[in-house]
Amino acid sequence: MTHILIVEDASNEGSGLLEVLESSGFETSTVANISAAMSVVTGDSSPCLVVVDSRLPDKAAYELCRQLRLPEVSRHVPLIVQVTPGVVDEVLRGLEAGADGYVARGLPDETAALRIRQVLEQVSANGQRTSDARGGATSKDPAEIRINDRNYKVGTSRQQLLSVLASAFEDLARVNEHQEAELARRREAEQRLKDSEALYESLVESLPLNLFRKNLAGKLTFGNQRYFDLLKSSPEELIGLTDYDLFPTPLADKYTADDRRIIESCEIYEDIESHAGADGSTLYVHVLKAPVYDAAENVIGIQGIFWDVTARHEAEAALKREQFLLTSLMQNIPDNIFFKDCDGHYLRINRAMANRLGLESPIDAVGLTVRDFFDDVYSDRIKRDERQIIKSGEPVVGEEELVEWPDGSQTWVSVIQMPIREDDGTIAGLFGLSHDISDQKLAQQAMQEARDAAEAASEAKSNFLANMSHEIRTPMNAIIGMTELVLDTSLQPTQREYLSMVQESGEALLSVINDILDFSKIEAGRLELDPRPFSLRENVGDTLKSLAVRAFRGQIEVACHIGSDVPEFLTGDAGRLRQVVINLVGNAIKFTENGEVVVDVSNCTADFGASSKTTEADSTGSNASESSAESLWLHFQVTDTGVGIANEKLQRIFEAFEQADTSMTRRYEGTGLGLAISSRLVELMDGRIWVESEVGKGSTFHFTVRFEPAPEAFQAQAGKPTASLDGKRILVVDDNATNCRILDEILRNWMTRPVVVDGAAAAFLALEEAQASGQPFDLLLTDANMPDTDGFTLVQRLRERGDLTAPVVMMLTSGGRPGDIGRCVELRISHYLMKPIKQSELFDTIVEALNVTSATDEGSSHGGGPRPHSRKLKTLLAEDSTVNQRLAIALLEKWGHDVTVAGNGKIAVDTWKKGGFDVVLMDIQMPEMDGHDATRAIRDIEAGTDQHTPIIAMTAHALKGDEEKCLAVGMDSYISKPIRAPLLYEKLADICDRAPADGSVVTESAPAPSEEAFAEESFATSTADDDILDWDAALEIVGGDRELLAEILEAVIEECPQQFESLEKAIAEQDSGTARRAAHTILGNMRAISATDAMDKAGVVEGLAKDSEFDAIAEPVEALRDATNSVYEVIRKFQAE
Repeated sequence: MTHILIVEDASNEGSGLLEVLESSGFETSTVANISAAMSVVTGDSSPCLVVVDSRLPDKAAYELCRQLRLPEVSRHVPLIVQVTPGVVDEVLRGLEAGADGYVARGLPDETAALRIRQVLEQVSANGQRTSDARGGATSKDPAEIRINDRNYKVGTSRQQLLSVLASAFEDLARVNEHQEAELARRREAEQRLKDSEALYESLVESLPLNLFRKNLAGKLTFGNQRYFDLLKSSPEELIGLTDYDLFPTPLADKYTADDRRIIESCEIYEDIESHAGADGSTLYVHVLKAPVYDAAENVIGIQGIFWDVTARHEAEAALKREQFLLTSLMQNIPDNIFFKDCDGHYLRINRAMANRLGLESPIDAVGLTVRDFFDDVYSDRIKRDERQIIKSGEPVVGEEELVEWPDGSQTWVSVIQMPIREDDGTIAGLFGLSHDISDQKLAQQAMQEARDAAEAASEAKSNFLANMSHEIRTPMNAIIGMTELVLDTSLQPTQREYLSMVQESGEALLSVINDILDFSKIEAGRLELDPRPFSLRENVGDTLKSLAVRAFRGQIEVACHIGSDVPEFLTGDAGRLRQVVINLVGNAIKFTENGEVVVDVSNCTADFGASSKTTEADSTGSNASESSAESLWLHFQVTDTGVGIANEKLQRIFEAFEQADTSMTRRYEGTGLGLAISSRLVELMDGRIWVESEVGKGSTFHFTVRFEPAPEAFQAQAGKPTASLDGKRILVVDDNATNCRILDEILRNWMTRPVVVDGAAAAFLALEEAQASGQPFDLLLTDANMPDTDGFTLVQRLRERGDLTAPVVMMLTSGGRPGDIGRCVELRISHYLMKPIKQSELFDTIVEALNVTSATDEGSSHGGGPRPHSRKLKTLLAEDSTVNQRLAIALLEKWGHDVTVAGNGKIAVDTWKKGGFDVVLMDIQMPEMDGHDATRAIRDIEAGTDQHTPIIAMTAHALKGDEEKCLAVGMDSYISKPIRAPLLYEKLADICDRAPADGSVVTESAPAPSEEAFAEESFATSTADDDILDWDAALEIVGGDRELLAEILEAVIEECPQQFESLEKAIAEQDSGTARRAAHTILGNMRAISATDAMDKAGVVEGLAKDSEFDAIAEPVEALRDATNSVYEVIRKFQAE
């Protein structure tokens, strides 16, 4: 490698030649003076070229050239002088001193390197000093030149010298050009530096960070504006200060220690610092500090940035807390929790589920699927469910399933599964939770079993009560009925007293039975309301009339006041309302020895009338009775002048089996159930019940009931009185102030002109004044029972006075007495009415008495007797018994109705489908399809239409429980067998009062049957015959029609033998159903003619057939055959007569 020695003064700025030569592949060394250079040149490692800097002190560069050219220097070493560009003196001096050439400082690196290579190549080629224009000369005739007042002798020709000078000037131009280019590049670099500094400053000032720089002494040397704003000072105020000038000592100590550690370790420092804010809150700051280096990579200070991370810290703390809670939840909740991806792989499960799956850790489930733990059937179903959830995006909540776990155990779980969504709404997986409900399932099962057992016990109780009621009611009906018949005959006073006691005791026992049955149904929750349109005044009036006779026996006045603003027609359960009124008024009469019992009905608001339960239900929107905005609330008050109730007993009396005083049970009789039943019924009708009482003065029982308005069609059909009583003058005579007030209000509402007086004397005075004024009374309405002068005496005296014109007279009485009707005829009293009088009855009677023209005259009531049938009914009779068919057909046709017969329930439904029937009389026990199923079929067909055919049940049982069963399947009413003419007549009268199916009217109908009509008739038969067949009872059944009875007897003889054949065949085949129906039909035949002994024996056979007791049935069947044969003999004897 070529060795080049460079001689230059270290105090001068380096020329850069060293770097150029080394980068060009030369080996270089450097010395600073002549002696050192001579030592190197004359030494063992002599260089191939010496480059000497013209700037050596004391012009030592030229001296070195001369010494190297002395003869003593045996080796000729090429020598180049490095000169200042454009300074010709330095070039000439070097050449004059023996240099081989020169090179200008500042030449481009490539040019300088090329110049040196050229010199070396020329020296090597010539082996002597070159004569090149850029080198020295060996010419014997040196050229001379004078420049700047100095002569130079150069060993070269003049031409060569000029070439050297020209080259020097070219070098100068070249250097200038190079320097200008370098200057341009420097300016460009400076501009880039300025732009970079501007960008840096913009970045520093715009970043949401606080920046600062400190020197090694800890003094602040730089900060961005955000930093100064934070410290609320200007840069001029803070530059040069230390942390001890800016912060509290403890904080300054920390910062100083941190800075020292950074400077010593040259490592970056990072921390989250907390500080107390001005408002007491904690602020969190993220701090980054790093050392600052100079160009020599020496640490000259530290620089730092920090920013507020309070929000991030709080969020991270909240997230950490949430993660902690989630982890705690996942670890401790007993429910099974899992997260899955869309492919069904577990992402995470909780500890409880890991235990269920038999895993040591929840992490062991990650990546597995349900198929890794469960059988294929269960896994496939779970997979289908998961696909459906992911597809629909809808969660599954509360799905219950039985799971068999890997350890073989089984549990019931309630499952919740829902999709997990990304921020953009896409479904990323599933979340699931399963809650163990095994205990709940066991409890439900136990509850269901208990409910079933309770229902079975309740059913058994109901059946027991029904059967016992039937067993008690049957003989009691006979006792009461026969007692009534005997009481209608001539009796001695003692006999009448004893029989009356028997009758009252029997009625009391029946009342007890009814209460027990009702209470049993209420307690079982099986009592339901049957809301239908009805007339309030008719319902309440009829109810009170049934109680008035009993009240009259105790000399108690019963009155009823219904406000004029109370609607006439309502929709509700009239039967249950009647039951409550009967209970309350009956109690009032029972506990009142004298005075009066007054029923008052008025409107009230829902706030006043609604029970607490109804109010609570309405507030939650869950009122089962669906109260509407049109609902009507009525307030009923039953006030008596009886014994009263002590305050401490007022709440207890509405509890079951309670009375205000246990001694009253013995004194007044009763079960203590009446008020409890009434309370439950009122509550069922959304109302409330309470009592106000004062011992010794009487009580007022209050109750409220919610009704709905009656349909317009019903109101239009029922109509209102069309006759006008406007201006009629009516004199009312009654000593009871309550009755006077009620009658006065009623009469004034009808636009009459009533005058009310309290006795006979005042009545005569009013009659005299009216006659004197020329405005006599049109009607005298007087009470029969008044002190001093009763109503009959008043009328008698009026008839005896010739000076007074007597008006039409009507008599009101609280209870009929023997001979009253005769006196009415004798005194020409127009009408004799029982109190409390119904408004409709009073209106119709006044219209009739005064002969007022009315469009409704033909349909008005007649003295309170049975209502005539206003139209012909097309009747469907569903009955399999020939005897009952003939009886029903005869009665119906007698009353002017059309009858179509169906022999069983199936035929009845098919016949009904043909349409046009106004009413269906439905037997309960029939072959193929019984009455209950037939009714259900009809109601199912009617569902969704406005059609409703009235269905009246006919059954051999006489229990309310059986009636409720009939009503429950959709029947409208109920009568017991044997069919009794008066009761059937009344049931059909109710149907006639409804809208007619075809508008037809009965033009000629038989008069309504009554108990009295046929109670007077009897058969002259032997006592022995009476023991077999009760002729009077049989005659009562057919409404006193002897001819019809004869037809029925003939039908019995025809049908019974046929049924015996069917019975015996069924017993032989052990056909329980057919045997039971045959026995039941025989029982019905015997009941239709009141053959009591045969009835009892048929009932025994029916019971055995029902229970399939065929081993024990033979003897009872034979006894029944003997009994029926006896009946046949009596019938044939009757036919022979």
